Amino acid sequence: MKKDTTFKDCVVICREYNRKEAKIEVTTIEKGVTSSLVRQLSRLSMQETHYRYFMVRRRDYQKHKASILHQIEVMGIKNKKMIVEFGRAALETA
Repeated sequence: MKKDTTFKDCVVICREYNRKEAKIEVTTIEKGVTSSLVRQLSRLSMQETHYRYFMVRRRDYQKHKASILHQIEVMGIKNKKMIVEFGRAALETA
């Protein structure tokens, strides 16, 4: 059985479209980011097209939090080295 890798220096940002309220919700997961969590979120984004997930280094997130959250909310990601998308959408743009 493989060991579950912990990404201590990373933050996961979830961008989800709430259909009932017709608005975009951006949430973060700052603790407990593991390889199994990333796999589960990747699978979820394959099934639900309105869910998108990103990973950012913790130090970049702490330094540029407002800018990163805004870029993800409006999907105007300018710095592709800082913000990495994973899941369905990442496969489509590859």
